[in-house]
Amino acid sequence: MRDGLVRQPRLIGRRRPREPLSNYERNMQRILFPPRPTLGQQLRRAAYAIEEAWHRHVRNRELYRRLDSLRAPHQATCWPEQYTPEFAERGLQRLKEAVARREKAREDFRSP
Repeated sequence: MRDGLVRQPRLIGRRRPREPLSNYERNMQRILFPPRPTLGQQLRRAAYAIEEAWHRHVRNRELYRRLDSLRAPHQATCWPEQYTPEFAERGLQRLKEAVARREKAREDFRSP
């Protein structure tokens, strides 16, 4: 302690106190920035997804067979170029352009 200065205690693992939030602000913070899921929740979610996929596969096997039998004639009448990577890239590019136009329109609407 030199020259009469007092060292402030370090806040380790604690935050400085601040003004309390109203219920509305607290609820909005909770909606906009939800807490991160715990490791247990993540593992349960993954296990549930795997189990659900397996049950759906087994339960709807006949349905998938029928859908595949209906899909085969449709694919035979489609253009062969629809199943090329270039066709998919063009579709993605059009989608990106549409999203950019929508974002620009939204920004133009918001700005005075």
